[in-house]
Amino acid sequence: MKHNNLILIGMMGTGKSTIGQLLAENLNLNFIDSDRELEKYFAKSIAQVFAEFGEKTFRQAETQQLLNLENNFVLSTGGGLILKEENRKILKNLGFILWLKASHWAIYERIKTDSERPLLKANTEEEKLNKIQKILSQREDLYAEIADLTIETDNLQPNQILEIILTKLN
Repeated sequence: MKHNNLILIGMMGTGKSTIGQLLAENLNLNFIDSDRELEKYFAKSIAQVFAEFGEKTFRQAETQQLLNLENNFVLSTGGGLILKEENRKILKNLGFILWLKASHWAIYERIKTDSERPLLKANTEEEKLNKIQKILSQREDLYAEIADLTIETDNLQPNQILEIILTKLN
């Protein structure tokens, strides 16, 4: 495993934070949730950062965060971190990349009651589902481009996903 680092990429609601914590505990590595770290850095929620500073400032902070990482970690990335080519290059050099992949339906079911997602502000369920589908179609090729391993998470519980990852890594 490159640098003893594992990186979880994927859309919001695919289980990156949950699986990342389980992996870190299991492999005795540090767990880093990039969104939580950025919230600490800005002392604001992601939604507030987007509203006050814009997405561009948020994306620049994500890049800076990647450049400052030490080794021996499991990193749960924000879903849009892969949008910048520079970030994709940094990730490829940082470690082994796991793409937690889910359908737009599964993502919607997991996050439909979460109001803290700035890219999913919607008036109706249909509008939210359409936004998820659109974002997913914009990002899927980028996730696929850098992933070392892809795991479909739609019908799996966190412990099942963890088991698959640990089996594949060994």
